[in-house]
Amino acid sequence: MIGTGIDIGHPLIYQAREQIAAVKSWEPSCTGEEDATGHGTYSVALLLKVAPDAEIFVAQVSRDVSATVDSERVVEVCRA
Repeated sequence: MIGTGIDIGHPLIYQAREQIAAVKSWEPSCTGEEDATGHGTYSVALLLKVAPDAEIFVAQVSRDVSATVDSERVVEVCRA
């Protein structure tokens, strides 16, 4: 999931935390394991609901859903 990160402690995520295969941030000074807006967290929760056995990879490219994301950053994520 490419987005705003993930809150591993959120109840919807915590119960399925074994399915979170990797979390990485392309935001300076962030780990990806924080989600100020909840957008990434709820996106992962939705993925887990429709694909309960999925292995989830989280890529934080922004801290804010209203921020413009540099397209080069997304390309870098896709290559990782």
